[in-house]
Amino acid sequence: MAISQFQKKVFVRSGVALALVGILVGLTVFMGADIGRRTTQLGTLRDETRFRTEAIESFVALRGEYAKAQVYFSLLENILPQKDRLLSFPKDVRALGKKRSLVVNFAFGDEVLGTATTPGHINFQMSIHGAFPNLLSFLDDLKSSSYFVDLSSLELVWGEKDVSATVMGKVFSR
Repeated sequence: MAISQFQKKVFVRSGVALALVGILVGLTVFMGADIGRRTTQLGTLRDETRFRTEAIESFVALRGEYAKAQVYFSLLENILPQKDRLLSFPKDVRALGKKRSLVVNFAFGDEVLGTATTPGHINFQMSIHGAFPNLLSFLDDLKSSSYFVDLSSLELVWGEKDVSATVMGKVFSR
């Protein structure tokens, strides 16, 4: 069976057309997959850009807050006195007692060194003699002084006119 010239042309053109359609379908599938991959990459890049933008905004905000907080750093560092400054603590306590007409005897005890998370302190003991209202005023003065003091015990002995007190506590330092 002989194929006519017309049929040959139709087969050749149909074959070329099918080949072109096949190539176009193949390119479309390949390009669709490539577009999907690139879309995923763009989504990832967009998320990373958003994260970096938020991080930069947070950094700028923190930098501004740091400048505001810088003012308070020296205050926080100096809120507890240096250990050397505690040498004047007995003198200051006696002056507070004298202001309230009290006799104050003072003695330091053991020293506990501070760590990175806790302040150091020195234990002390005081004996105080005088009028009870003056003793109460003295303790208020001590509490509001520039030293951080923790009173652990207070023992009172009542006399006819006056009271004698033994106070144990600690004063904190850095």
